[in-house]
Amino acid sequence: MKKITSISVVLLVLLFVSTGLVNAQALRGRIDGIAKDTQGNSVPGVAITLTNSNTGEAVKTTSGADGTYIFAEVKPGTYSISAEAEGFKKLRIPDITVQVATASTVSLNLEVGGISEEVTVNASEAQEVINTSSAEVGDVVDRERILELPLDGRNPFELTALNAGVQTKSDSDGEVRNFSINGNRTVANNLTVDGVNASDNFLKTPGNITLPVIPVSVESIGEFKVTTSLPSAEFGRGSAQINAVTASGTNKFRGSVFEYHRNTVFNANNFFNNSTILETGESVAREPLIRNQFGGRLGGPIFKDKAFFFASYEGKRESRGLSRNRLVYTQDALNGIFRYVKGLPTTPANVAAATITAPAGTSTTQSGTCRATAGNGNPPRVVIPTGAICVVDLLGIPGTNRFGQPIDPTVRDFMSSMPLPNNFQIGDGINTGGFRFNSKVISPTDQFSLRLDYRFNDKHSFEASYNYGDILFNGDYINSGEPAYPNSSYRTRNTVGRGLSGTFRSIVSPTIINEARFGAQISTLTFGNTSDYARGFTIDLADVFDPENDNIGSGRNLRVLQFTDNVTILRGDHTFKTGIEVRNPWVRRYSFTGTLPNIDFSTSNPTGYSQASNFQGSTSTDYLNARELVNTLTGALGSVTQVFNVVDPASGVAVPGAAEDRKYANWETNLYFQDSWRLRTNIMLNLGVRYEYNTAARELNNLGLLPVGGSAALYGISGDGNLFKPGTFGGQAQTVLDFPPDGKLYNPDKNNFAPVIGVAWDPFKNGKMSVRGGYRISYFQGSFNTIDGTLDDNEGLILTTTNAVNTGYIRDGIPVTPTPTVTIPAVQSIQTNSTVDIRAFNENLKSPYLHDFSFGVQYEIFKGTSLEVRYVGNRGKKLYRGYDVNEVNIFAVDPNTGQSILDAFKIAQNNLAVSRSINGVDNFSYNAGLAGSQPNPLFDVLFFGRPSEYTNTSYLTRLDEGTVGDFADYVSRVRLIGGVRGAPFFDAVARGDLPINFIRANPNVRGAQYFDNGSKSSYDSLQIELTRRLRGGLRFQASYTFAKALSDFIGSTGDTNSFLTLRDTGREYAQFNNTHQFLANSIYRLPFGRGRKFLRDQKGIVGALISGWQISGIVKFSSGDPLSIISDRGTYNRNDRSASNTVDVVGGLDRGQLADLTGVRSTNDGVFYLDPNLAPGSSGDASRIIFLNPQPGTVGSLGLSAIYGPRYFNFDFSTIKKTRIRERMDLEFRAEIFNALNTVNFDNPITDINSPNFGRITGTVGRPRLMQFALRLNF
Repeated sequence: MKKITSISVVLLVLLFVSTGLVNAQALRGRIDGIAKDTQGNSVPGVAITLTNSNTGEAVKTTSGADGTYIFAEVKPGTYSISAEAEGFKKLRIPDITVQVATASTVSLNLEVGGISEEVTVNASEAQEVINTSSAEVGDVVDRERILELPLDGRNPFELTALNAGVQTKSDSDGEVRNFSINGNRTVANNLTVDGVNASDNFLKTPGNITLPVIPVSVESIGEFKVTTSLPSAEFGRGSAQINAVTASGTNKFRGSVFEYHRNTVFNANNFFNNSTILETGESVAREPLIRNQFGGRLGGPIFKDKAFFFASYEGKRESRGLSRNRLVYTQDALNGIFRYVKGLPTTPANVAAATITAPAGTSTTQSGTCRATAGNGNPPRVVIPTGAICVVDLLGIPGTNRFGQPIDPTVRDFMSSMPLPNNFQIGDGINTGGFRFNSKVISPTDQFSLRLDYRFNDKHSFEASYNYGDILFNGDYINSGEPAYPNSSYRTRNTVGRGLSGTFRSIVSPTIINEARFGAQISTLTFGNTSDYARGFTIDLADVFDPENDNIGSGRNLRVLQFTDNVTILRGDHTFKTGIEVRNPWVRRYSFTGTLPNIDFSTSNPTGYSQASNFQGSTSTDYLNARELVNTLTGALGSVTQVFNVVDPASGVAVPGAAEDRKYANWETNLYFQDSWRLRTNIMLNLGVRYEYNTAARELNNLGLLPVGGSAALYGISGDGNLFKPGTFGGQAQTVLDFPPDGKLYNPDKNNFAPVIGVAWDPFKNGKMSVRGGYRISYFQGSFNTIDGTLDDNEGLILTTTNAVNTGYIRDGIPVTPTPTVTIPAVQSIQTNSTVDIRAFNENLKSPYLHDFSFGVQYEIFKGTSLEVRYVGNRGKKLYRGYDVNEVNIFAVDPNTGQSILDAFKIAQNNLAVSRSINGVDNFSYNAGLAGSQPNPLFDVLFFGRPSEYTNTSYLTRLDEGTVGDFADYVSRVRLIGGVRGAPFFDAVARGDLPINFIRANPNVRGAQYFDNGSKSSYDSLQIELTRRLRGGLRFQASYTFAKALSDFIGSTGDTNSFLTLRDTGREYAQFNNTHQFLANSIYRLPFGRGRKFLRDQKGIVGALISGWQISGIVKFSSGDPLSIISDRGTYNRNDRSASNTVDVVGGLDRGQLADLTGVRSTNDGVFYLDPNLAPGSSGDASRIIFLNPQPGTVGSLGLSAIYGPRYFNFDFSTIKKTRIRERMDLEFRAEIFNALNTVNFDNPITDINSPNFGRITGTVGRPRLMQFALRLNF
């Protein structure tokens, strides 16, 4: 044992001093077992030969004293084993399968006899079904399943979802949007192709699986392994591993050519297309789809038993329509006629129930009045009741339309492609509605793969692969860039990916094997736009879907260089493996977004507008919508915004029209050592340790700013950690951004040691049962996108200049946006930029990690069929999360007035109600002449000398909504008076009436976001899996998972938590948690025809017709996603930090009672999951309301993830007919049906109780039934 330990230490030391560029992933498998006689006794000294059936390569070993043997580092493929020993018959076992990164156990049962006698045993009898070699949890998706299961996107990695614990969710276009393995974030998954990292290291999103940056096809992939838990120490960069190998050539020429076709005529219609009845009385047509996928593959020998090649090509030409429902204006709205429901929110339900009760001869359209008046202009005699529709001629109000035209010419041109509504499934039902149509997308794709394998001799071999893909989307629907309307421009997305891998393998001695690999990933993603932007500026519309996408161009270049060296040493019962891996990920991201001037139309009151006079009984939302509409139609400028970028940190100059251009890189160096130790003939221990050192990411051109003073500077004048302590001044008076010293963003994490321990026990020593379990720590890295987002928010190198015009019109000309002056160090001030945010990293940012553990029992219940019941769990630690340490303070009491912001806000609400009830006037000031009005000294301090503030619409709206947190935010930064922002608050500070940190810890900025390791998670699951190897023509895999994924933060990496002071209120179900999930896949070769059970000798045409039939299918069922019922209101913090603010519930319903309120139901008004009448304002019947907005100063009492969304079910089915043409040639016809039962899987509903569409479902998950036909010639 001392000798073994010494060898291990020496190897580890040698690896630490090695150098290189690396990514070590074990792609080879292993065969082990025990040689026994018929009595079950071990047989030592057996000569064992393993021969590759496809290439003729052979290796030899001898069984040890206990009869055990090992073949390490075996290339995936088909093999035969021969075993010889004195006094025993020669044993031969053909068709043994070795899979990628998987250990297989093959028992050698020797019969007494002469060496000249030979016994042949089927591999199905000798190769164990049960895993008795390791504790890892996972499965290999082999070539048969890749080729023969129905695969919707023909992306092999979609079959990752066949594994228990893997949860995916697609959108209505069939693209996977959510992807999680055992409840973990996507960044905890590692994907490789031939050992080369295939992830988009900028995003690390679900696209790693659905759109890897090294494109691969069904034809090019040989097989891949999905390890969902407890991978061995040689695997890093995540808890879950997906390792793929490309197909190899053999000693025989084999190949195929194929064509796959889809056509609209064979497909079902989208549910919402089908249910949308247009004015013509017809529904929206089916989503058009014409797809042709074609290509071929060929592999074979260059020199027999020496050199082999494999090549494949696949092309795709697709034109499709995607069902979209855009929010558009009605014809009346475009003519300046605005309508609303008096006294109630304007929603489709309220509009449908509304009636106008004005008498004959009266008009409801009268220069903006909500009173029915006599036609002769006499005073009003009938007042329209609550619930009736009021009609306002926006352009008829005096002073509104000074040009005398109904719509500005530029605005008319911009909106020329916008059609009128054809449904009211979205919108308010009267001014805006939906236009549902099929948005056209064209996407050509070309993919190519080449692999070469060469044997120098019995000891040295080399293999190399190259994968190339060019994928173009004319209509980038993945990023919502498809045409907005039938005649609109669109965005493009072009991905060109390349992956190169080369491996040199040497058998140094019979017990030492070395493998060195070099790899490279080089990819580009380019996002363009077909609009020429001839106007020279872009436009944002407030209430409807913009006809033109303002993302004028962006992209990123990705590169990863890798080199691996692995050493395997066999010593008795030990298989030692050790290696080093070093990677150099590099990303360049550039964007022209915002570099053209962008127009936002005004939301201010046009001349002559008054809510009280012109919009009687309207809600604040209706009044805002009216203002936005008339300002849009007349082209009234609100602001003109333009982005200027610094391209050279030394120049200090912002360049008009220049792109934001950033380059990020780091180095990742990993070491590992592991020992697979056969402690007993029936006990295998897997022991290992991994060390990961990753340098901190850097912006290579030093184009990034951080706060001077580090993360402590986020607290500004208050001082580090002094939240909610007005009058405490322990920090910097100014907030300054500068280049970080030496470009270092944070300190690297140096203590990332990750142990692995696993055990597999065969209690009966017969390979029929295995008890397995283990524990591992898995480190993983975040994305460059997280780093980029933090630096981007620190203004100084990306300068956004806004002309807050608010008085001009488009036809007067667009004011020139002056190029800003760049000043570094950059002083930040909310008084000059009301939206300024700053961000900083924890200087000692750690690598997130997971504690993984599992325990299970696997048993062969029938020959070739195994059942496994296991517990799989993990605990996430030091997960990334952001905090805004500048949360507004509404609770601190001003000692001079004895009031907090919250106290004063509640009094102002009271005074507003009194003023309205007595005087009919919107005014929240104290009025001693009104009974019930109360003094409000703190607001007297804030609004000193400004009585107009008490009637300011912005304050009135927040008082009506109870958003005290947003009120505090607004009063301290937004109000523009005399060129100074936040004047009411800062004037009070200047007078000495309030401390400068009364509302925010750092009064210089609005948000101060701290990027830290403050999040954690947990996952616990019961996984039951039934697997049958191919036997009698049938193979299948089925699993059930019962899981609970919890987190104290349901957002994704880098998101900012809503409430800093309430961040630890408890854990909630993670958004990717599906409590129940059932998965199944099966392939069945029908039992009749040539070589089958029935009619096996039938010949001629009949024999050809009945032979070669096969069916296969994939079934998935899962329970719904956790959903939160939200108010989305700033009752505690500001509005845009309140996305997760929930609601109060009447009667305090528990989860079970809330579940009873859910369910998909179709009405004449659309599809709903929650009754819209449960939310405030949806109905005049207050007794039906259950969900209420939180009171000022509180957050919703209902917890997050309180209900579950709609369930999901899908069944894909395939029929294949293979007709033999020659001995080694067949013609294959296949018909595949995706979503064969045409199940409508509804997407999650809108759960914001303040949305006019609360409870409504607007989309589906996955696509309707699609059919695909294919013809393949295999030879």
